[in-house]
Amino acid sequence: MLTGFLGSGKTTLLNELLQDRKASGFSNVAVIVNEFGDVGIDGALIGEAKQVEIPGGCICCLQGQALEDALLEILARRPFVDCIVLETTGIAEPLPIGWSLETKTLEGRVSLRAIVCVVAPALVGTMLTQSPACESQIVHASVLVASHQDSSEGHWLQCQEQVESLNSSALLVMGQNRSKELWALLSGAGPLGALAACDQPVSHKAESVNFEANGNYDMEELSDNLSELPSSIWRVKGVVNGEHYSLGAHHFAIHLVGERASYEVTNAPCTPVVAIGSKVDTLLVKECFERAQLGETP
Repeated sequence: MLTGFLGSGKTTLLNELLQDRKASGFSNVAVIVNEFGDVGIDGALIGEAKQVEIPGGCICCLQGQALEDALLEILARRPFVDCIVLETTGIAEPLPIGWSLETKTLEGRVSLRAIVCVVAPALVGTMLTQSPACESQIVHASVLVASHQDSSEGHWLQCQEQVESLNSSALLVMGQNRSKELWALLSGAGPLGALAACDQPVSHKAESVNFEANGNYDMEELSDNLSELPSSIWRVKGVVNGEHYSLGAHHFAIHLVGERASYEVTNAPCTPVVAIGSKVDTLLVKECFERAQLGETP
Protein backbone atom coordinates (compact mmCIF):
# COMPACT_ATOMS: atom_id res chain seq x y z
CA MET A 1 0.00 0.00 0.00
CA LEU A 2 1.52 3.29 -1.13
CA THR A 3 0.33 6.27 0.92
CA GLY A 4 1.38 9.86 1.46
CA PHE A 5 -0.45 13.14 1.76
CA LEU A 6 -1.52 15.14 -1.28
CA GLY A 7 1.46 16.00 -3.46
CA SER A 8 4.05 14.09 -1.44
CA GLY A 9 5.31 12.26 -4.52
CA LYS A 10 3.50 8.90 -4.54
CA THR A 11 3.09 8.75 -8.31
CA THR A 12 6.76 9.66 -8.86
CA LEU A 13 7.85 6.84 -6.56
CA LEU A 14 5.39 4.45 -8.22
CA ASN A 15 6.89 5.15 -11.63
CA GLU A 16 10.37 4.53 -10.21
CA LEU A 17 9.20 1.22 -8.75
CA LEU A 18 7.75 0.18 -12.11
CA GLN A 19 10.98 1.05 -13.90
CA ASP A 20 13.08 -1.00 -11.46
CA ARG A 21 10.71 -3.90 -10.90
CA LYS A 22 12.22 -6.42 -13.36
CA ALA A 23 15.77 -5.86 -12.16
CA SER A 24 14.52 -6.44 -8.61
CA GLY A 25 12.81 -9.74 -9.47
CA PHE A 26 9.23 -8.43 -9.71
CA SER A 27 8.44 -8.83 -13.39
CA ASN A 28 4.68 -9.26 -12.99
CA VAL A 29 3.38 -6.20 -11.14
CA ALA A 30 -0.15 -4.78 -11.14
CA VAL A 31 -1.25 -1.35 -9.96
CA ILE A 32 -4.46 -0.01 -8.46
CA VAL A 33 -4.86 3.77 -8.41
CA ASN A 34 -7.43 5.44 -6.15
CA GLU A 35 -8.13 9.15 -6.44
CA PHE A 36 -10.32 11.51 -4.44
CA GLY A 37 -12.84 13.07 -6.80
CA ASP A 38 -14.57 12.05 -9.99
CA VAL A 39 -11.66 12.65 -12.34
CA GLY A 40 -8.52 10.50 -12.41
CA ILE A 41 -5.27 12.40 -12.99
CA ASP A 42 -2.54 10.23 -11.47
CA GLY A 43 -3.53 7.24 -13.57
CA ALA A 44 -2.74 9.22 -16.72
CA LEU A 45 0.75 9.95 -15.41
CA ILE A 46 1.60 6.33 -14.64
CA GLY A 47 3.40 4.33 -17.31
CA GLU A 48 3.21 0.63 -18.01
CA ALA A 49 1.58 -1.94 -15.67
CA LYS A 50 -1.36 0.28 -14.70
CA GLN A 51 -4.34 -1.99 -14.27
CA VAL A 52 -7.31 -0.56 -12.39
CA GLU A 53 -8.42 2.94 -11.37
CA ILE A 54 -10.94 3.65 -8.60
CA PRO A 55 -11.98 7.33 -8.91
CA GLY A 56 -14.94 8.98 -7.26
CA GLY A 57 -14.04 8.60 -3.61
CA CYS A 58 -11.47 7.47 -1.10
CA ILE A 59 -11.37 3.70 -0.65
CA CYS A 60 -10.70 4.01 3.07
CA CYS A 61 -14.28 5.23 3.54
CA LEU A 62 -16.15 4.11 0.41
CA GLN A 63 -19.21 1.97 0.84
CA GLY A 64 -19.30 -1.25 -1.16
CA GLN A 65 -16.76 -3.58 -2.64
CA ALA A 66 -14.66 -1.24 -4.82
CA LEU A 67 -11.24 -2.39 -3.63
CA GLU A 68 -12.15 -6.07 -3.34
CA ASP A 69 -13.66 -6.01 -6.83
CA ALA A 70 -10.52 -4.37 -8.23
CA LEU A 71 -8.28 -6.99 -6.61
CA LEU A 72 -10.42 -9.86 -7.83
CA GLU A 73 -10.37 -8.40 -11.34
CA ILE A 74 -6.57 -8.34 -11.32
CA LEU A 75 -6.31 -11.88 -9.92
CA ALA A 76 -8.69 -13.16 -12.56
CA ARG A 77 -6.74 -11.55 -15.39
CA ARG A 78 -3.26 -12.19 -13.99
CA PRO A 79 -3.36 -15.15 -11.58
CA PHE A 80 0.45 -15.28 -11.30
CA VAL A 81 0.95 -11.63 -10.39
CA ASP A 82 3.99 -11.11 -8.13
CA CYS A 83 2.87 -7.92 -6.45
CA ILE A 84 -0.06 -5.50 -6.46
CA VAL A 85 0.76 -1.89 -5.63
CA LEU A 86 -2.18 0.12 -4.32
CA GLU A 87 -1.62 3.87 -4.64
CA THR A 88 -4.15 5.46 -2.30
CA THR A 89 -5.62 8.91 -2.52
CA GLY A 90 -3.65 11.55 -0.64
CA ILE A 91 -6.24 11.86 2.13
CA ALA A 92 -6.64 8.12 2.71
CA GLU A 93 -6.19 6.64 6.16
CA PRO A 94 -4.34 3.33 5.75
CA LEU A 95 -5.87 1.20 8.49
CA PRO A 96 -9.40 0.89 7.06
CA ILE A 97 -7.87 -0.12 3.71
CA GLY A 98 -5.81 -2.79 5.43
CA TRP A 99 -8.85 -4.08 7.31
CA SER A 100 -10.81 -4.32 4.05
CA LEU A 101 -8.29 -6.89 2.81
CA GLU A 102 -9.17 -9.25 5.66
CA THR A 103 -12.14 -10.90 3.98
CA LYS A 104 -12.88 -14.57 3.34
CA THR A 105 -12.91 -13.90 -0.39
CA LEU A 106 -9.34 -12.57 -0.35
CA GLU A 107 -7.97 -14.85 2.37
CA GLY A 108 -5.00 -16.83 1.12
CA ARG A 109 -4.92 -14.87 -2.14
CA VAL A 110 -3.83 -11.38 -1.07
CA SER A 111 -1.92 -10.23 2.00
CA LEU A 112 -0.63 -6.83 2.99
CA ARG A 113 3.17 -6.81 2.84
CA ALA A 114 3.79 -3.19 3.84
CA ILE A 115 2.32 0.25 4.28
CA VAL A 116 4.75 2.59 2.53
CA CYS A 117 4.33 6.30 3.24
CA VAL A 118 6.01 8.94 1.08
CA VAL A 119 6.99 11.97 3.15
CA ALA A 120 7.97 15.37 1.74
CA PRO A 121 10.21 16.83 4.46
CA ALA A 122 9.75 20.40 3.26
CA LEU A 123 5.97 20.09 3.50
CA VAL A 124 5.26 17.65 6.32
CA GLY A 125 4.95 20.31 9.06
CA THR A 126 2.30 22.20 7.13
CA MET A 127 0.47 19.07 6.01
CA LEU A 128 0.20 17.71 9.55
CA THR A 129 -1.84 20.80 10.46
CA GLN A 130 -4.13 20.40 7.41
CA SER A 131 -5.55 16.90 7.88
CA PRO A 132 -5.47 14.09 10.47
CA ALA A 133 -4.98 11.68 7.55
CA CYS A 134 -1.41 12.92 7.13
CA GLU A 135 -0.58 11.96 10.72
CA SER A 136 -2.34 8.61 10.36
CA GLN A 137 -0.31 7.78 7.25
CA ILE A 138 2.95 8.38 9.10
CA VAL A 139 1.89 6.70 12.33
CA HIS A 140 0.84 3.44 10.67
CA ALA A 141 3.58 3.19 8.05
CA SER A 142 5.98 0.26 8.14
CA VAL A 143 8.30 2.05 5.68
CA LEU A 144 8.84 5.80 5.31
CA VAL A 145 10.25 7.05 2.00
CA ALA A 146 11.61 10.56 1.54
CA SER A 147 10.13 12.26 -1.52
CA HIS A 148 12.37 12.54 -4.56
CA GLN A 149 12.76 16.33 -4.38
CA ASP A 150 13.77 16.12 -0.72
CA SER A 151 15.48 12.73 -0.83
CA SER A 152 18.64 13.62 1.07
CA GLU A 153 19.77 13.35 4.65
CA GLY A 154 19.96 17.13 4.99
CA HIS A 155 16.33 17.60 4.01
CA TRP A 156 15.23 14.71 6.22
CA LEU A 157 16.80 16.34 9.29
CA GLN A 158 14.29 19.18 8.87
CA CYS A 159 11.43 16.91 9.88
CA GLN A 160 13.12 13.93 11.55
CA GLU A 161 12.19 14.82 15.11
CA GLN A 162 8.57 15.49 14.19
CA VAL A 163 8.21 12.29 12.16
CA GLU A 164 9.99 10.07 14.71
CA SER A 165 7.74 11.40 17.47
CA LEU A 166 4.86 9.88 15.49
CA ASN A 167 6.59 6.70 14.32
CA SER A 168 10.06 5.69 15.49
CA SER A 169 9.84 2.04 14.38
CA ALA A 170 9.32 2.43 10.63
CA LEU A 171 12.17 1.67 8.25
CA LEU A 172 13.53 4.73 6.42
CA VAL A 173 14.39 4.76 2.72
CA MET A 174 15.88 7.76 0.90
CA GLY A 175 18.33 8.65 -1.83
CA GLN A 176 18.73 7.92 -5.53
CA ASN A 177 18.37 4.14 -5.11
CA ARG A 178 15.23 4.32 -3.00
CA SER A 179 13.08 2.21 -5.36
CA LYS A 180 15.67 -0.60 -5.49
CA GLU A 181 15.98 -0.52 -1.68
CA LEU A 182 12.22 -0.65 -1.33
CA TRP A 183 11.90 -3.65 -3.65
CA ALA A 184 14.61 -5.40 -1.60
CA LEU A 185 12.59 -4.83 1.57
CA LEU A 186 9.42 -6.10 -0.07
CA SER A 187 11.10 -9.27 -1.37
CA GLY A 188 11.25 -10.86 2.08
CA ALA A 189 8.61 -13.07 3.67
CA GLY A 190 5.81 -11.90 5.95
CA PRO A 191 4.42 -8.45 6.66
CA LEU A 192 6.59 -5.49 7.58
CA GLY A 193 4.68 -4.49 10.70
CA ALA A 194 1.19 -5.35 11.90
CA LEU A 195 -2.14 -3.60 11.49
CA ALA A 196 -3.65 -2.04 14.58
CA ALA A 197 -7.08 -3.36 15.53
CA CYS A 198 -9.85 -0.78 15.30
CA ASP A 199 -13.24 -0.42 13.71
CA GLN A 200 -13.82 3.33 13.87
CA PRO A 201 -15.55 4.82 10.82
CA VAL A 202 -13.55 7.20 8.68
CA SER A 203 -14.74 10.40 7.08
CA HIS A 204 -12.90 13.30 5.47
CA LYS A 205 -13.53 17.01 5.90
CA ALA A 206 -12.41 17.61 2.35
CA GLU A 207 -13.96 18.54 -0.93
CA SER A 208 -12.93 18.09 -4.53
CA VAL A 209 -13.90 20.10 -7.59
CA ASN A 210 -12.87 19.71 -11.22
CA PHE A 211 -13.20 21.79 -14.36
CA GLU A 212 -11.98 21.84 -17.95
CA ALA A 213 -8.91 23.97 -18.72
CA ASN A 214 -8.84 23.94 -22.51
CA GLY A 215 -6.67 26.99 -23.12
CA ASN A 216 -2.98 27.39 -23.82
CA TYR A 217 -1.14 28.68 -20.76
CA ASP A 218 2.03 30.51 -19.83
CA MET A 219 3.45 27.94 -17.41
CA GLU A 220 5.52 30.36 -15.35
CA GLU A 221 2.59 32.71 -14.83
CA LEU A 222 0.24 29.82 -14.08
CA SER A 223 2.66 28.45 -11.48
CA ASP A 224 2.96 31.88 -9.84
CA ASN A 225 -0.83 32.29 -9.79
CA LEU A 226 -1.43 28.89 -8.21
CA SER A 227 1.17 29.49 -5.50
CA GLU A 228 -0.92 32.46 -4.29
CA LEU A 229 -4.03 30.37 -3.57
CA PRO A 230 -5.18 30.21 0.08
CA SER A 231 -4.05 27.42 2.41
CA SER A 232 -7.56 25.92 2.42
CA ILE A 233 -6.71 24.57 -1.06
CA TRP A 234 -4.30 21.72 -0.45
CA ARG A 235 -3.78 20.34 -3.94
CA VAL A 236 -4.30 21.31 -7.57
CA LYS A 237 -3.33 18.93 -10.37
CA GLY A 238 -4.00 18.27 -14.03
CA VAL A 239 -2.47 18.07 -17.49
CA VAL A 240 -2.84 21.14 -19.73
CA ASN A 241 -1.51 22.71 -22.92
CA GLY A 242 1.19 25.20 -22.10
CA GLU A 243 4.26 27.10 -23.24
CA HIS A 244 7.54 27.86 -21.52
CA TYR A 245 10.25 30.20 -22.78
CA SER A 246 12.94 27.49 -22.71
CA LEU A 247 10.92 24.24 -22.78
CA GLY A 248 8.63 25.24 -25.64
CA ALA A 249 5.02 24.20 -26.24
CA HIS A 250 3.97 20.89 -24.72
CA HIS A 251 1.49 19.17 -22.50
CA PHE A 252 2.44 19.97 -18.90
CA ALA A 253 1.51 18.17 -15.70
CA ILE A 254 0.80 20.84 -13.10
CA HIS A 255 1.00 20.35 -9.34
CA LEU A 256 0.23 22.58 -6.38
CA VAL A 257 1.01 21.32 -2.89
CA GLY A 258 0.66 23.86 -0.10
CA GLU A 259 2.39 26.96 -1.43
CA ARG A 260 4.67 25.04 -3.79
CA ALA A 261 3.58 24.97 -7.43
CA SER A 262 5.46 23.07 -10.13
CA TYR A 263 5.04 21.74 -13.66
CA GLU A 264 6.75 19.24 -15.93
CA VAL A 265 6.53 18.19 -19.57
CA THR A 266 4.50 15.02 -20.04
CA ASN A 267 3.29 12.79 -22.85
CA ALA A 268 0.02 12.21 -20.99
CA PRO A 269 -3.17 13.55 -22.61
CA CYS A 270 -4.81 16.68 -21.27
CA THR A 271 -7.17 16.18 -18.34
CA PRO A 272 -9.59 18.27 -16.33
CA VAL A 273 -8.03 20.20 -13.47
CA VAL A 274 -8.76 18.87 -9.98
CA ALA A 275 -8.57 20.96 -6.79
CA ILE A 276 -8.80 19.41 -3.32
CA GLY A 277 -8.97 21.09 0.07
CA SER A 278 -10.98 21.85 3.16
CA LYS A 279 -12.68 24.70 1.30
CA VAL A 280 -12.23 25.09 -2.44
CA ASP A 281 -13.28 28.28 -4.21
CA THR A 282 -13.68 27.04 -7.78
CA LEU A 283 -13.81 30.53 -9.27
CA LEU A 284 -10.56 31.48 -7.54
CA VAL A 285 -8.77 28.47 -8.99
CA LYS A 286 -10.22 29.10 -12.45
CA GLU A 287 -8.99 32.71 -12.31
CA CYS A 288 -5.41 31.41 -11.95
CA PHE A 289 -5.77 29.74 -15.33
CA GLU A 290 -7.64 32.58 -16.99
CA ARG A 291 -4.91 35.09 -16.05
CA ALA A 292 -2.24 32.81 -17.52
CA GLN A 293 -4.03 32.04 -20.78
CA LEU A 294 -2.06 32.86 -23.91
CA GLY A 295 -4.72 32.43 -26.57
CA GLU A 296 -6.13 29.68 -28.71
CA THR A 297 -4.99 26.13 -28.04
CA PRO A 298 -2.56 25.05 -30.78
